[in-house]
Amino acid sequence: MLPLFAPDEFFDLYKLDEIELVKIKKDDLNDIFPQGKESYTSNTIHWGFMKYERLTRTDRDQALREWTQAYLANVSFLDAQIGKILDALENSRYAENTLVLFTSDHGYHLGEKNWLFKNSVWEESTRVPFVAAGPGLEAGSECRQPVSLIDIYPTLTDYCGLPGNPHAQTSGFELDGQSLVPLFKSKRPDEFDDYYALTAVGGLNQTEDTQVKLNRSHYTLRTDRYRYTRHGDGIRELYDHRNDPHEWNNLAGKPEYKDIEKQLSERLQSIVWNNKKPDFGL
Repeated sequence: MLPLFAPDEFFDLYKLDEIELVKIKKDDLNDIFPQGKESYTSNTIHWGFMKYERLTRTDRDQALREWTQAYLANVSFLDAQIGKILDALENSRYAENTLVLFTSDHGYHLGEKNWLFKNSVWEESTRVPFVAAGPGLEAGSECRQPVSLIDIYPTLTDYCGLPGNPHAQTSGFELDGQSLVPLFKSKRPDEFDDYYALTAVGGLNQTEDTQVKLNRSHYTLRTDRYRYTRHGDGIRELYDHRNDPHEWNNLAGKPEYKDIEKQLSERLQSIVWNNKKPDFGL
């Protein structure tokens, strides 16, 4: 299923009978895929659903408890290795002039949405840790503003005082993403409203046409309050994280959220399709 291997000492940190399972809502997918989860077309070909079903065929809670223990053990094992790197930095001559960014490429479902994998457009897969530390950053401060991993490069060039566009003298292409230095320096970073996180997951496309692949991929836009998702077949999802942190109640298509959905849809369209209406080929 997945090589969740770690030394025993890290498994010992999490007693199996004390593992707290994630909250899984019955029929959670009904307001997303009314025709059934088989309608979800992804380049993973339902891998997340398949892994969940295979693992939970007998004793669901026990299987998820063992999986979660292994996952947590691996997280702690990784954390210990990062500690070694930071200790080495702390004991070096670069300790006072180094910016450290810690992040990850994806999160991981532990049963939410009947999914046991990455590669989804839901919060569990798209949310990752992002920790910054170094000169000029206030220790212990927290910012809940969503940002994208594509923001890392412009952040580093800005922080180091390097040219913002390395292609200026060649192709002229501008970099995507935006510098996070303003968030680092602000005393009230949550007041910014122009930051967001965009995630794309490839659709199941039997074509070499780049535009068709782009149109039929799955895109999700996360702001400080909402997540708006547009699937490659046109299915939409909208969640209000202020009132629904588990993404259990899909608000897409509800009249009272029409304006919010329109605003987020137009923003997604401007980012991905350059304000052109995507052709889903339906």
